[in-house]
Amino acid sequence: MKTTSLTLPEFAFVEGSEHEEGGDPLYGRNVIIHNRTASVMEVFLKEDVVLEDDVVSLNFSNKNSFGIKERMTIALHYSSTLDKVIDRAMIIEEVLKPAAKWYCDYCDWMDKNISND
Repeated sequence: MKTTSLTLPEFAFVEGSEHEEGGDPLYGRNVIIHNRTASVMEVFLKEDVVLEDDVVSLNFSNKNSFGIKERMTIALHYSSTLDKVIDRAMIIEEVLKPAAKWYCDYCDWMDKNISND
């Protein structure tokens, strides 16, 4: 019998499922979960989203492999353990900023894979 580790990474992508009526509801979206706080967020290209003022979000950018600066926004959908009003500053510093870095690292990794093919 093989021992299974129940350790989860700090961040992971959330994927939908093809079996749902109408297909995968998350197809083409970049939804991320922060496992430690059960916070769900989504990454958008900055020019593709307009958020309400009360949405906890962070603007960031990443330079792709062509040297083009991609401007993005990461927005909190919800958190099971944090209050978006009381914990707003902490969410930005300890969840959204690290998630943005994690996403940029993913984009850089994808760019390298594409250029190697």
